[in-house]
Amino acid sequence: MKILITGIAGFVGGHLLSRIVDGNKATKKVSKKGGILKRDDKVMGIDLKINNTAARNLTNIFSEIDLQEVNLVDKEKVYKVVEKFKPDQIYHLAAQSSVSYSWENPVETIESNVFGGLNIFESVRRYCPLCKILVACTAEEYAECRGNKDEAIKENFKIEPANPYAISKAALDFFAATYYRVNRLLVYISRSFNHIGPGQSDF
Repeated sequence: MKILITGIAGFVGGHLLSRIVDGNKATKKVSKKGGILKRDDKVMGIDLKINNTAARNLTNIFSEIDLQEVNLVDKEKVYKVVEKFKPDQIYHLAAQSSVSYSWENPVETIESNVFGGLNIFESVRRYCPLCKILVACTAEEYAECRGNKDEAIKENFKIEPANPYAISKAALDFFAATYYRVNRLLVYISRSFNHIGPGQSDF
């Protein structure tokens, strides 16, 4: 099995890699129990920038990970990576995820989150159509709860994004669903709520 993680250098990417490998940091080897990797499986991680600290932390989790700096907006580079690696699974975590930044830079946010995601979908459609893709979207897509503040939000709750970041993720969400219906891509959507934990940057 070949796994591609976008946004590997981000907060969630490292935790996901640990979970996949089963966090066996002491030996830097794939665990025989737990995790989902087997001995011959391959993992590639891509991000816009991967500094030395991030690279060291990630290779401490899994020494054989292939790390590459790729801007997902660059269609040709994305196509080249996917065509060569031909992943069986993609965890698409890469995004411009700051709401405040999205107000200041709405065009960049749309380019990063929508065009970047579309390049992933198109490359998979062309080169590895049986690949499973998990797309990390956001609960920011949902409308604000009015009236009963304790009302539970379900998956069919009204979509009404209220900031450029949420709009970009809602667009990606709809594109993902469309690629599933029209092209039969194996796309799975997660509308994640806020999550915190070790390794998260302060902003």
